[in-house]
Amino acid sequence: MNNMETKPAVQVSLPIKIISIIGGILASSSFVGFLLIVGLFESPVAQLAGGLLFIAMAIWLDKQYNNVILDTMSISLFLIGGIMTGLGLHEFGASDTVICLVYLLIGIICFFITRNIVLALVALLSIHASIVSIILINDLHELILAYIPILAAGCYYIYNKKDGFINYPAIRTAITLAFLSSLIVAGIRYAIPISPAHLWIATAGILLITLYLVNTISKQYFSTGSGSALQLQLAVLLLLLPTLFAPSIAGSIFLLLLAFQFGYKTGFVLAIISGIYFISQYYYDLTFTLLTKSILLLLSGIVFLVLYFIQLKKVRLDEKI
Repeated sequence: MNNMETKPAVQVSLPIKIISIIGGILASSSFVGFLLIVGLFESPVAQLAGGLLFIAMAIWLDKQYNNVILDTMSISLFLIGGIMTGLGLHEFGASDTVICLVYLLIGIICFFITRNIVLALVALLSIHASIVSIILINDLHELILAYIPILAAGCYYIYNKKDGFINYPAIRTAITLAFLSSLIVAGIRYAIPISPAHLWIATAGILLITLYLVNTISKQYFSTGSGSALQLQLAVLLLLLPTLFAPSIAGSIFLLLLAFQFGYKTGFVLAIISGIYFISQYYYDLTFTLLTKSILLLLSGIVFLVLYFIQLKKVRLDEKI
């Protein structure tokens, strides 16, 4: 059999992906805990060799069989191998950055070898976690603000290239989760030492990509140079400007528009849930008094109601014409 030949992809829904990953995490954690208790891998060499062996077994199992249950087993082996490899490198005195770089390399190799959606998803998330960990370990916290717009641009590119990748569902899900997790890191106040005065960097990048997305959407629904297209872009700009120091809110709005444009229902739901969470988190983190917060919410509600009635009146006038 040709080594380049791959097994047919199994269409797996997001809940099954999540259950498989959770099952793999629980199984791998229990197994590694058992190994540590009985002391089978006290030697760093044994830990490192065993970890690489488990990763190889996971990839081999994934290449040979096309079964959801065995896919879960391959995920378990991959995670077990990853944990043991990290423990072995730590015992050898490797720095945290080096360990993250090894995880990054393993994730890249696994992604390009596997043709299984769930294992590809785990590999991509491992790559993302390694990049974020390297940034945080080396106290390069401000780079998160540059990393978020890069992920936003990646989301737009991946969503737009539906037929351009073999493991497209895994790539789309992974970059969506990576984008949301990065927004959470930047959105929770004091989670990492980022100056609030620098948050606009991430929002500015998201804003530019969102305006480009809105421009693409307006071309589909309005004629070129029409006033409606310009009004839509101005409305989005005015909506996002208040989020200049809240990149998480701007990111959830961008993801909402992106998922709507490309018909990604899971992303649309995640965008709504994350938007509610980020707005609540931002409201909670405000240093204003409760009365001031209530007034701001009241004024915001009035503004949205006014915009709604203006738009409704315009629609009725258009229908009469």
